[in-house]
Amino acid sequence: AFVWSQYDRSLSTITLPPRTAIDRHKRPRQAPLEEASRTELAAIVPTTGPVLTKLAERGRKLFHAAGDTRLSADGRACASCHPDGREDGLTWPSPKGLRQTPMLAGRLRADTAPFGWEGDAATIAVHVTGTIARLSGRGLSNDDMAALVAFLQQMAAPTPDPAPPSTNSLVARGATLFHSEVVGCAVCHKNAVGSDGSRHQVGSGAELGTPSLRFVAGTAPYFHDGRYATL
Repeated sequence: AFVWSQYDRSLSTITLPPRTAIDRHKRPRQAPLEEASRTELAAIVPTTGPVLTKLAERGRKLFHAAGDTRLSADGRACASCHPDGREDGLTWPSPKGLRQTPMLAGRLRADTAPFGWEGDAATIAVHVTGTIARLSGRGLSNDDMAALVAFLQQMAAPTPDPAPPSTNSLVARGATLFHSEVVGCAVCHKNAVGSDGSRHQVGSGAELGTPSLRFVAGTAPYFHDGRYATL
């Protein structure tokens, strides 16, 4: 049996006992399984996609570490709400009101600062520290925080499906509207993937930071409190 561990990125080989005839009324006693031999993935399967640095690899394990009270008092991991760095599609109560889980993968870049729905964190580390405190976690050491931030910045973004040719003219028209002065989307959402780095009042009683719209089509529900089901 070959058992793949996504968490450790390793492949274990387990030698199973030989199959024997099974009596209708009595199962034969099975021999104990041989000790599994574990081989690191790099020795078996060539790596595809971006290769994480050693620091980011350490951060990847922290991101998925369930039951680590440094991150949360109830054992939630970062990946519990952000599976694969994406979002769980839920809206959660927070001290500042309802907040929809945002996507992280491919969005935490220099041109998307400041961070957080309110745009009140100048760095990713500051925002993560606040999130851990909100979840009553004990907190991370500086080294562990650096590792987690490194992973968040190197986390692989999804590969969107190409738009069908039949929509090309529609997409082109949408791009023109997005960047036009009349509509003005690009004034705040720089090239759609970035941010103007400012906070804005959007009619919800709170000033919010301008988020990146990268991969927005797959991140429903929409708006900071998830009030809209579709774009």
